[in-house]
Amino acid sequence: MWKTLRIEAKKYRGLPVFRLLSGGILATILVTMVTVFKIKSPEELADPITIHSIMGSMAFMKVIILPVVLASLASMAVQLENRHKMWNVLKSSGVSYASIYRVKLLYIYMCYVLAQLVEWAVLVLVLRQRGFTGFVPLHELLLYGVTTLLISGFILLGHYLLSLRWSNQLVSLSVAMLGSLMGIIIVLISQIVMKVLPYSWYAFLMRVEYVKVGEEFTKQLRAFDPYPLVASFILGILLYQIGKRMKVGD
Repeated sequence: MWKTLRIEAKKYRGLPVFRLLSGGILATILVTMVTVFKIKSPEELADPITIHSIMGSMAFMKVIILPVVLASLASMAVQLENRHKMWNVLKSSGVSYASIYRVKLLYIYMCYVLAQLVEWAVLVLVLRQRGFTGFVPLHELLLYGVTTLLISGFILLGHYLLSLRWSNQLVSLSVAMLGSLMGIIIVLISQIVMKVLPYSWYAFLMRVEYVKVGEEFTKQLRAFDPYPLVASFILGILLYQIGKRMKVGD
């Protein structure tokens, strides 16, 4: 497996994989910084809900940016083999389609996970530098992180299959752009409707809401909704099994 992954990694030399992921990280961090630098009072710096607000801002940015980034990543992976009909060459050399399918998906997902960890590390460093002292329990951070990675994995897998099925990569990219746009609109409409569209699932991690108490609005933290975590995990397994049996597009 590791030998195959090393071979796969060499194929990406010269391709803008990490530039693409870095662009997504930079855009997310820059927009999130607007929220971070607006917070100055000691009370807000020490309030855990403030941290959740920042995490929510990052989640909303993922609805906007990640679908296209992940679709582009999947497209690159498939296009590497579409050129010169390398799928047939690999299979004729004795390598099974299932093995190629698994390794290519694993590699691009690992690239995404690495970029995502860098994004979170940068955020932590910025928050520490800004003097944030609010405490968020470890299990809350783990739920946020694991849910983000599972949703992204599911969307990446979906676009990987689209790229395999249709050699014209504009199909997958167009679906991603449309999905992102619909995701933004649906987030503003209803949380119930959000469950229908995976591109909007990141918004379930936006847990801070404003509740009117007397004459003022106060911030409250909603309970964690496990729906996107469970749905992306179960549907991801089903989609992965379907992909193992599909034919590569011509």
